[in-house]
Amino acid sequence: MLGSSFGRLNWEITLVSIIMQQLTFSIENWSAWAPGLSNQAAWQQWAEGATEIPVTENQPDLAWLPARQRRRLSLQAKMALAVAHECLEKTEVSSVRTVFASRHGEAQRMQHMLQQLAVNEPLSPTEFGLSVHNSTAGWYGVLFNDNAATTALAAGKDTFPCSLIEAVSQLSTPGVNRVLLVFTHMPLPDFYQAFQDESSSYFSLGLILSQQAGRPVQLSYQKAGSQQKQLISPALAFIRLLLSENQQLQVTTDRMVWQYEHL
Repeated sequence: MLGSSFGRLNWEITLVSIIMQQLTFSIENWSAWAPGLSNQAAWQQWAEGATEIPVTENQPDLAWLPARQRRRLSLQAKMALAVAHECLEKTEVSSVRTVFASRHGEAQRMQHMLQQLAVNEPLSPTEFGLSVHNSTAGWYGVLFNDNAATTALAAGKDTFPCSLIEAVSQLSTPGVNRVLLVFTHMPLPDFYQAFQDESSSYFSLGLILSQQAGRPVQLSYQKAGSQQKQLISPALAFIRLLLSENQQLQVTTDRMVWQYEHL
């Protein structure tokens, strides 16, 4: 009897793991930034294969921020706030729930603090505060005077699609009509390059997910089987879908198969 129950349980778990899960949402506005790709026309050329994302030290233009505040921001924070600012300008809203997603967070600051600890140097409380994974969300709340709920998220190579799931979940909350999703990708510092398994370029993507307006998109996902893994990141694949005439695009990571589709 025990063996029969155990066998049925295994079959049920296997069945659940191969069923494709689906979420539907609308993109009201979006913005992306990378070195040399600061507007949708430039991203369109990239999506068509005419250009690559340069590996340079360029930074986004944050002229709308006072210089003393810009100086305190890391490159990752600047990238996140640049796309957030453009999304909110297009949408003309002043307060919105947010999801900030990044696989590695402020890895550069963290490495510096670990090196300080290794030689028994005291840590800067300010640097520690700016190194935590929700530091960019904190900057956003202060600089945009937005006290709505926010989430900071990391999920390995699946960070971007998992942040989509979180944002759609937020949309299901009564009274929440829009959610701002901000994803940033930074390559690991030189010290950790042996563990780098994604693009060495850095970029950011901002999305306004809406219940009311925008282009409907469906996210489908299931556990990965024997499919060949793709080198493009799930976030870059999503940008490509937004700019292409293709109705569907699929990305396979180590653990999951993610499929985006225009409806």
